[in-house]
Amino acid sequence: SAPSNSLTIETFQEPSLDLMLDTIEVCQESVINLSTTEIADQYEWTGPNNYAGNEAMSLVSSSASFADRGWYLLRIQRNGCWSNFDSLFIDVLTKPERPSLQFRTPVCENDQLVMQASTTGEVDEYIWRLPDGSELTTSSNTISIDPGDYIEGFYSVAIQRNQCRSEY
Repeated sequence: SAPSNSLTIETFQEPSLDLMLDTIEVCQESVINLSTTEIADQYEWTGPNNYAGNEAMSLVSSSASFADRGWYLLRIQRNGCWSNFDSLFIDVLTKPERPSLQFRTPVCENDQLVMQASTTGEVDEYIWRLPDGSELTTSSNTISIDPGDYIEGFYSVAIQRNQCRSEY
C-alpha cells in the first residue's frame, strides 16, 4: 500500500499587547494620534465617535473635541492569531479662552510699559509675546517693561491652564 500523506502542524503563540499607558490627556483642538510599537500583520483600533483605525500609528483627530473623549481599544494580529484587547482612556481638556490685555496709552518716552491680562478661572502661567516674536513666561498677570527695554509694535498674551494654552 502507498504511504499516507503527512501533515505538519505549526502552532503560533497568541500575541501579547501592552499599550503602556492607561490615560492620555490632550488639549481641545490639538492632534490626537494613537500608536503602538508592537509589530503585527494587522491592527484594529476602535473608540468613541465611531472611530476605527487599522495602522500601527493612527490619526484619531486633527482637532480634538469632547466627542473624542473616551476609551480606545487595540488588538493586533500576528501569524493569523489575534491578541486580547488593550485599552487606554483619552481625556480632552478644555482649551482656555484668550485673555484680554489692558495697558495705558499713550506710553511716553520715560514711562514704564505696564500690561495686565484679564481672564476667568485659574491660570498656571502667562505667556507674553513681544513685537520681535520672543516670549516671556510669568506667573503674574501683570508685566512691566522699563523705558528703553520695550519695543514698538504688537504685544499679546496667552495663558496656560492644565497643560493647555489659549490663543494669543
